[in-house]
Formats: sequence, C-alpha cells, structure tokens
Amino acid sequence: DRVCAFVSPFERAQQTLLGLYDGGFPEQQVEMVRIDPRIREKEFGNFQSAGTIAALRVEEQIVGRFYYRLPNAESCADVLDRVANFLDSLLAEGSAIETFDTCLLVTHGLTIRLL
Repeated sequence: DRVCAFVSPFERAQQTLLGLYDGGFPEQQVEMVRIDPRIREKEFGNFQSAGTIAALRVEEQIVGRFYYRLPNAESCADVLDRVANFLDSLLAEGSAIETFDTCLLVTHGLTIRLL
C-alpha cells in the first residue's frame, strides 16, 4: 500500500509516528508526511490559581462543556471547526490523497474523537 501521513505539529505526535516506524509500521510505504496544525490538540489555556479554576468550572456548567471556552483556550466546538476544515480539505475532490491507498492520521484524543 501507498501511505500518506498527516501529523499534528506537537512533538509527542511526531514521536508517535517515529514509534510506529520503530514498532514495525512499514516506513518505506509512507510516501508523504505532512504536518498540519488543524489536527493539533485542544489549546487548554493557562491557569495561575486554584480559585480561578473553580470559578471557571461554575461558568462552564452554565454554558456547557462542549461550547465553553476557557481564557486563552479553545472550546471543543473550536476544535471541531478546525478538524472539520481539515477533513473537508482531505476528502475534497482532487485532493492529493486520492493517489494513496491509506491515509494515516497521527493526532490527539479529542481530535480523534471529533473525526
């Protein structure tokens, strides 16, 4: 099989791809590797105090976990938007992946669940 791989820009995802190779995934079949920021992990924000976190959790319960955006962070809905954009471009007619038998995505938990 001819394989293309799309990898999150986060170092741990790139290490996972290398681990796949070390574990026996056929590296010689991977003809294209692209790093794509649209499949990175959710940005969780920056917290400085426990009191702040507790107040934000109350607000999150009102808004709903999926839609709530912590300060300097992304909501799950934000991640869904960029993952959907990635998937739309990946599956678009005339996409570069049409010449491959297999498309490997190396990404993160929430991203995978949203795909």
